[in-house]
Amino acid sequence: MPTVMFQEHVGDYRAWRSVFDGNAGQRAEFGCTGSRVYRNADNENDLLILADFADEARAREFVEVVRKVMEAASVIMSTLSVKFLPTE
Repeated sequence: MPTVMFQEHVGDYRAWRSVFDGNAGQRAEFGCTGSRVYRNADNENDLLILADFADEARAREFVEVVRKVMEAASVIMSTLSVKFLPTE
């Protein structure tokens, strides 16, 4: 089960969180089985999100689709880093 790691900076955490929570159904449609959000203790707008997927191909499709949602959710796109972490 691959995990996708998103590192990003957002303009407004509360606005981002509202969009993230509202996107749970779309994550599930792409096979996301769970996600965790971590915030930098020194800057609540610096985020690390780990999302587990049943299938890597579907995870990659999700990342491409969700980029548009991220922009609307106040993600500063120049800070976005996405990594695919396979389970060993």
